[in-house]
Amino acid sequence: NIISAINRLKNNNITSILEPSSNNFKEGSPFFVFMISEIIEGLPRRIPMPFRCYERALTARFVFNLFNIKSFFYVGFNPNATTRNEKLHAWLGTDVCDVCGFSIKDKYLVLKKYE
Repeated sequence: NIISAINRLKNNNITSILEPSSNNFKEGSPFFVFMISEIIEGLPRRIPMPFRCYERALTARFVFNLFNIKSFFYVGFNPNATTRNEKLHAWLGTDVCDVCGFSIKDKYLVLKKYE
């Protein structure tokens, strides 16, 4: 998937994406954050591989880390889910707006938040 390709290209592991070492992060411009959100949300229709909520949120987080834009990565759990695929969900937000996976985030209890 895309995350694996990014991981190989940059020789990073997922932890470095979720917990970047830089403290110089700033609030991004609303136009840039919205543009990245639109691109990430549109990718599942354009690529022939699975690109679910977790992959979208990680990819957006990676892009924001490259530009030193502060973002919040959430992993949530739905105790009322009827199927296995609905139990976990990941989404990403910024100080400006929610980026991806936010449309159903209210159904989930936050298990972990990466700042």
